[in-house]
Amino acid sequence: MNDPREQELVDLVHRYYPCGHFNPADGYRQEVPSYTQTPQHQQWMLAWKRAMEWPKWDTLLEELDSQLGGIGDVTQPYMAACRRCSKAVTLSPPEGAQRISRAVAAVSVLAPLYITYCITDTDPRAPNVPHFTFDPTDEVRPYTVTLAQSIERVLGYRPFPTHLANVRIPGLFVPHGSGEQATLLDALFDRQLDNLP
Repeated sequence: MNDPREQELVDLVHRYYPCGHFNPADGYRQEVPSYTQTPQHQQWMLAWKRAMEWPKWDTLLEELDSQLGGIGDVTQPYMAACRRCSKAVTLSPPEGAQRISRAVAAVSVLAPLYITYCITDTDPRAPNVPHFTFDPTDEVRPYTVTLAQSIERVLGYRPFPTHLANVRIPGLFVPHGSGEQATLLDALFDRQLDNLP
């Protein structure tokens, strides 16, 4: 490991997710998934409880709404490991077809880290095929910069080092990780960052 933060983050996620093979939650089964009985999952649930009672989150949303207008809380509680907010930006390319981009910030409920990213509808006739990037276009960048600056000022969080996003954590069971080998990005935020309400 070349980056000392890598081991620190790997150790941190082991506090919130068990190792081993577990069956994910299944709406058709009556029994409680076994991973929910682990001490790690109990810590994960406590982290979410704190995140849902977080006054600074409300302060952040109020500040962003006054700066950007139309900021939306797009958090899906207990479905991943982050709270999220977004701002829709209408793009008018020279070709004439309007497109919508969303400047998004995800704030981990497990560590004082955040990421910003952009989701753009590539074709207005197929809005379910978005383009995802951590490097927004020039039109969207001012919004992601405002999101980042406000998060750092209000919450005191720092940016997640995206070069560590794909670091795999062998054996770690992340329920919202779709059963594949989890990465740091999956564990601290979500595997499907582009899946917004």
